[in-house]
Amino acid sequence: MNYYSHNIGDYAQATMHLTLVEDAVYSRLLRRYYAEEQPIAADLVMVCRWVGARTSEEKEAVQVVLGEFFELENGVYRNKRADLEIQAYHAKAETNRLNGKKGGRPSQKPKETQSVISGLANGTQEEPSRNPNQEPVTKNQEPELPLAPKGEGDALVPDAGVEQINPMFDQFWAKYPNKTCKAKARAKWDKLNPDDALFAQIMAGLDRQCASAAWVKDGGQFVPHPTTWLNGERWNDEVRAAGNVHHLGSRHVGLNDQDYSRDLEANGDGTYRF
Repeated sequence: MNYYSHNIGDYAQATMHLTLVEDAVYSRLLRRYYAEEQPIAADLVMVCRWVGARTSEEKEAVQVVLGEFFELENGVYRNKRADLEIQAYHAKAETNRLNGKKGGRPSQKPKETQSVISGLANGTQEEPSRNPNQEPVTKNQEPELPLAPKGEGDALVPDAGVEQINPMFDQFWAKYPNKTCKAKARAKWDKLNPDDALFAQIMAGLDRQCASAAWVKDGGQFVPHPTTWLNGERWNDEVRAAGNVHHLGSRHVGLNDQDYSRDLEANGDGTYRF
């Protein structure tokens, strides 16, 4: 036996009068008894060695414990309580062995009556789900998407993470000189969603403004952002072409006709001094 039931109350009541050494001897003898599942041999020298009794006091304690808690029968020391525990252990082990041959413990009889949920009359109890492990459908559960009609299962679904091609916007973006914030411009273009006629107006207005004085001067630094241009419908603006700009002449004329050496004294090396 690797295990035995130890009733603390019974043991304490039976051994409270023992000395510390006697209590230790009795505990070791019981462990030996259960481990071997047999009585203690009536060999005092061997018993003292089993429990580790070395001194005269310890050997005397062995004799006291054997005489009080064990009975000498047919050359062995028996303990009635230990014999009962070993007998019960073997009976239980035999029962488990027989049940194992039969395939385990016998099945319990089903209860003849079942409890009825309060509030449900007889005959109105709902049938249980055929799949009890299925997760219940809650109000927060997303509705199932309808199945695609037959033949449409292979249709391509646009990927939200990939920019879709828009030929009209691509033409606009290729021509617009200030390529800034393309995503915002594309969003505005999609919201505007021009048809062919409006697209023609936008591109015509863009052509005019690309040649305007305001967009040409200073390297085009005054060209607005494309989103701003679309928001303001600037393709409708009236513009002045860059070729019509009047350039003012310089106020400094006749510089080559001036005599800058007048009133100066000439040096021998061709330079002048004041």
